[in-house]
Amino acid sequence: MKVLFATFPQQPGDLAAQLEAYSIALDGHDERDIAAAVRRFIRGEVTGHNPSFPPTASKLGAEVRVCMNGRLDAEHRNRPPELPAPLIEKTPEQRAKVEAVLEEVRANLAKMGAKGRVFGSIGEDAA
Repeated sequence: MKVLFATFPQQPGDLAAQLEAYSIALDGHDERDIAAAVRRFIRGEVTGHNPSFPPTASKLGAEVRVCMNGRLDAEHRNRPPELPAPLIEKTPEQRAKVEAVLEEVRANLAKMGAKGRVFGSIGEDAA
């Protein structure tokens, strides 16, 4: 912040009130985001800002939020992907139980097909 005030001309008025306004605008923000916003103002990268004057407290606070959102988006994009679901090995008993349920479903579908419904056997194309 010291660099910001040294770069721009001091504005007339109550300096303590101005510093309080900046303090309120920056309260709770990460130092990385504040430093990035100050750098953007000093470099003249903030759209709509007249570089002949220091930014208002609200303008600085808004630019800090822009920098914060950019940082958080970048962190999210660079985060490693979440782990896939664990591979659960099925026991032969579990596989047999599932196969028995599938056989029962196939038999029921075959009965429904025999009663004139439009169902073929599992794995065959419906006619």
